[in-house]
Amino acid sequence: MPQIKLSIERLASTLVALGFIYVSVDQLARLLGVSTKTAGRILAEMHRRGLVRKWSKRTYKLNIASLALGEKTLA
Repeated sequence: MPQIKLSIERLASTLVALGFIYVSVDQLARLLGVSTKTAGRILAEMHRRGLVRKWSKRTYKLNIASLALGEKTLA
């Protein structure tokens, strides 16, 4: 099976741009067309990088302030 590289920061910024404040493992899996296990790993990595914080067992809240700050420094 082929591997796909994903920019975690760009994904988080895209979710914010699409209007997401909260994202669940199931939602992300459907959006990306991946398994819930893979979506959980992606969200766990986003959490490690400070892009989201755990809101409930399978839901995360996007850290909009840090994402907006990151976008300004990249521009």
